[in-house]
Order: sequence, then structure tokens, then C-alpha cells
Amino acid sequence: MIKLSEAVTDLDISEAYGLAIKAEEDGSALYQKAIEMTDNPRAKEDLVFLRDQEKGHKAFFEKLLRDTGKEYKAESGSELYLWVKENLFNPIQNALDNSAPKTYRDSLSLGIELEEKSIRFYKELKKAAESKETQKAIGKIIKEEKRHKRFLNAVLTYSRE
Repeated sequence: MIKLSEAVTDLDISEAYGLAIKAEEDGSALYQKAIEMTDNPRAKEDLVFLRDQEKGHKAFFEKLLRDTGKEYKAESGSELYLWVKENLFNPIQNALDNSAPKTYRDSLSLGIELEEKSIRFYKELKKAAESKETQKAIGKIIKEEKRHKRFLNAVLTYSRE
């Protein structure tokens, strides 16, 4: 397995935003799968909300990518993308394959887990990035993911099943 520090080579803003777009796409797809796997109406409703939030995040990152004037497709098969898939996306997919959220609180907890994994990845990516411009771009990604996690934590704190 390749280390993150080895996978991050010549990272630029377009790759950082491209990976963020892919993360949001996968988050949306995972929420959709969870929607299909649970029979709890309240959990379904919250998972739909979370899925739609991921779509909004994707649009946010797509705008940031457009603003750079560059293009990047995260599905390129780069070493960095493969590392992200193996260390970020696959573990979440495996968790969904083994147990769907059955309660409202479970659906919120799933959202928090998704955001935590994304934040940890982006923090490592920011440390590994060499240019200040790329570090700033990744910082914007981290800020957006933290905002979503805070929202989910607040909803979970005040929710009653």
C-alpha cells in the first residue's frame, strides 16, 4: 500500500478540488445506498437531506475548480486517487454493505463519520502539499467539511428518536 506522502506528487489546486468533488459524489452515492437499505422513514428523510447537502458541497467545489481555470477528473487513476479510494471511500462503502442505518440517530452518525474521514484526509493532504496556494485551497475544503460536521453534530445533539 502506497503512503499518502508518496502519493502526493506535484499536487495542485485542480487536483485538490477534483478530489473534493469526487469525495462529495461518493458521499452522495453512499447516502443514496443507505436510503435504499433502510425502512425507517425518518432515517430516509434525513439521509435524503444529507445526500442533497453532499450535492451542494459538490457544486461549491466545482465552482472553486472553475475559478482556477483548470480542469481535473478525480477518476484519473492517479496514485493519489487510488490512495483516497482505498483509505477513505472503501471503508465507508464496506460499512454500508454490512449494516444500513436503522434509526434517525444512526443516519446522522453516518454523516458525521463521512465528514470526519474527509476532514482527516484533507488535513493530511494539506500537510503534504508544497505550495501555499494549494494549502489555502485545501484549507477552504476543510472549512466546508467542518461546517457540515458541526451542523450534523448539532442536529444529533438535539434530536430525539
